[in-house]
Amino acid sequence: MIDELVDFSSGKLILDKDIVSILPKGNRALGRGKYVHGGEQKLEFPLLKDFLVQQDFKIKKPIKSNNSMFKAGEYLSEVFRENKNIRLFSPDETYSNRLQEIFKSTRRSWQLPIKAFDIDLGSDGKVIEVLSEHLLFGML
Repeated sequence: MIDELVDFSSGKLILDKDIVSILPKGNRALGRGKYVHGGEQKLEFPLLKDFLVQQDFKIKKPIKSNNSMFKAGEYLSEVFRENKNIRLFSPDETYSNRLQEIFKSTRRSWQLPIKAFDIDLGSDGKVIEVLSEHLLFGML
């Protein structure tokens, strides 16, 4: 059964000719357009040593300043502050991953009207939250 779907000598999928006939060709294929990768743009990254965390394993209750994920959020906040051509695709709620410091530099991407009770949403936001790891893998 699997050998009907995969050509093991080339490692490629074997697609039905009807499916192949409707697939986009050339630069129309997803990921092949000239604007997909933004061209050759240099990204600026802060020094990692400025975000190191000294761990004290005797502490019973974690504190914000000593949590590696909070520090990762601080780092990402600086990355977003220095670069306007970058996005974060998050497979879960950014706050539950302790990355909320990023919202000091950007917001969640949101295209619907924003209500008074909405937090960290904006039409210009660079954080894309998707509650499906499978979808994010597919976007790669």
